[in-house]
Amino acid sequence: MHRNEPEKNKRHSKSNSAKTGNSNRDVLLSDDAVKLVKEHFKGKKLNDFLFVNEWPTSDGYFIPGKVNNVLKSIARRQGIKKDLTSHFFRHTHISKLAELGVPLYVIQKRVGHGNSRITREIYLHVTDKVKKDLKNKLDMLDVSSDLPSLKVLKN
Repeated sequence: MHRNEPEKNKRHSKSNSAKTGNSNRDVLLSDDAVKLVKEHFKGKKLNDFLFVNEWPTSDGYFIPGKVNNVLKSIARRQGIKKDLTSHFFRHTHISKLAELGVPLYVIQKRVGHGNSRITREIYLHVTDKVKKDLKNKLDMLDVSSDLPSLKVLKN
């Protein structure tokens, strides 16, 4: 049996709803990202998948487990020590938004979390860049001008 026969495709279907109610959302994209999406969408119908798997043995769409296997294979070949999965890109995106100072509630809405606890506990670890930025800001504070002169008392 050929993998693209109808019986095989019955195992997967396209859904009109997301995993949770908060997962249904509009996502703001940069101008460059919009250009890329428009270019990639040329020749496709409105209801088509944006990204398709064109390998001869595929069913025409990406399966997360297979994508993760490919990413792990790439990581091994390239000597990358991190556990590289598709979710890694989501985690990195959220961390970078936090580094840019994007408010927690904006990040929460962008990634479809129902409450900020999930975003805060899972994703918002303090990155080295944020620590360095904080150190630079602390070094810029001139606390000596804000304090009254202090006399050192000796016993």
